[in-house]
Amino acid sequence: MNEDDQGNDNDHQNTITSNNVNSEEGQRRQRSDSTASNTTEVFKANDSSDTNLRRHLAYVHNLNQFLYPSQLQNRKKASLISTKLKQQLDKAAIDAISVDGRSFGDLGKEGITKFLNLSNPGYRVPNRKTMRRQLELSYKNYRKELKKQMTYISNISLTCDVWKSSTRAYYICITGHFYNEKSQLESYILCFRRFLGSHTAVRLRRFLFNEIQKLGIHEKMTSITTDNSKDICIAASTVGFGNLFSCL
Repeated sequence: MNEDDQGNDNDHQNTITSNNVNSEEGQRRQRSDSTASNTTEVFKANDSSDTNLRRHLAYVHNLNQFLYPSQLQNRKKASLISTKLKQQLDKAAIDAISVDGRSFGDLGKEGITKFLNLSNPGYRVPNRKTMRRQLELSYKNYRKELKKQMTYISNISLTCDVWKSSTRAYYICITGHFYNEKSQLESYILCFRRFLGSHTAVRLRRFLFNEIQKLGIHEKMTSITTDNSKDICIAASTVGFGNLFSCL
């Protein structure tokens, strides 16, 4: 075989090898593109950390080999908790925030985290986004049930209070009190909001009337009790709010 023939054979072999490499690379890219196309989640670029990306690959695509050792350990612990128990614990955690008036970050503090790890190994409280979404849903359900409850009563008395927090923000709370069909006293929070702007008598009166209208109780009010603040007393003395009482 002369040098030209040998060179042609080498070129042919290199061409075949190159084609095979390109073919394998193309298949690999195709598989990668196919995997990527199955997710719609967008990850923010972060030069210092790829933790979220690794967690996504493991939890969504079941690619545990990309997890850091610490993440893999947490994933193994999480498998100790059944889905049903996880849902019950999440609900209890969100209820604790609502009932006790806690901040979202309280359940993630060092002490409570250590307690949860000992009592329920592998359990992690819902993130802030999930808590906010569930609390909004709980609030909507509460308002829906409250409006339904108000249709069954014939008379209701209100209490109203306005106060300023340590951060100089004003808040207003309205509670309703009535006797049910068994002559048992029931009390509900009708409204608890931050009051923006000046708290003049005119604005307070408008706010009270708007909240009462939304619950459909404007014709069922028998009395309203407030503190001795001048603005709230003037606002509550309007015809339609019932008898006005000032707390001591």
